[in-house]
Amino acid sequence: IGSGGYVSAAPLLAARRLGLATAIIEPNVAPGLTNRLLGRLVDRIYLGSAAARARFAPARTLVTGVPIRPGLPGSRGPRMNGPIRALVTGGSGGSAFLNRAAPALLAALRDRLGALDVHHQSGSGDAAAIAEAYRQAGLAARVEPFIADMAAAYAWADVAVAAAGAVTLAELAAVSLPALVVPLSTAADDHQTANARAFAAAAHGQWTSERDWDVDALSGWLAHAACAAPPATVDAARAIVDDCERELEKSDEQRVMSDER
Repeated sequence: IGSGGYVSAAPLLAARRLGLATAIIEPNVAPGLTNRLLGRLVDRIYLGSAAARARFAPARTLVTGVPIRPGLPGSRGPRMNGPIRALVTGGSGGSAFLNRAAPALLAALRDRLGALDVHHQSGSGDAAAIAEAYRQAGLAARVEPFIADMAAAYAWADVAVAAAGAVTLAELAAVSLPALVVPLSTAADDHQTANARAFAAAAHGQWTSERDWDVDALSGWLAHAACAAPPATVDAARAIVDDCERELEKSDEQRVMSDER
């Protein structure tokens, strides 16, 4: 099973030459080059979104959602007391745009809702400078380059502002965390924009481009979202494993019939 990226091409091509069953997982709506090429050769294509179906042969695709880490919190309702908790994450590398823009957005959200706590994952950005921007905005914020325990961060938060990486969006949907997603303008082939559109269309949250950023409108949406939770998604890892087992059973049956002949 390949999950995209150029390093997955050689193992899958070798597996195919050895007669092994092969599959790819495509978490994004707009597949990358490696999966576009491998999709012509593999036996099965597991999709994170139905919006990606048009890119592959329909007979070999199955929409499963995106496999995510175990131990994530379940669905939650709105916080009944205490400050609203906002999580900001740009993915493992961080988002330079969110590092600049999130303090003013969350200050506007604080003005709408009252007390607000912030946990901001800055990636390679200057964590000290970002923390100072929050301080000047009058917000209590924990800023760190990397969040080691994302399950705990999701459980802590009431609302999120995030980049639109496929796994991040799958996790946000799975934990029913209302989210404003902002695709990285630097993402290859602008693939995060397609992810964000599909995420919003599934009613998991709202999205905006960096270009269309509007503090007043977006803080209003976040204020409303903090009082509601979107539906959770299915267990994608289990769906993929179950289908792989079915495909292997078919393969075993075909080998037995071939040996009998």
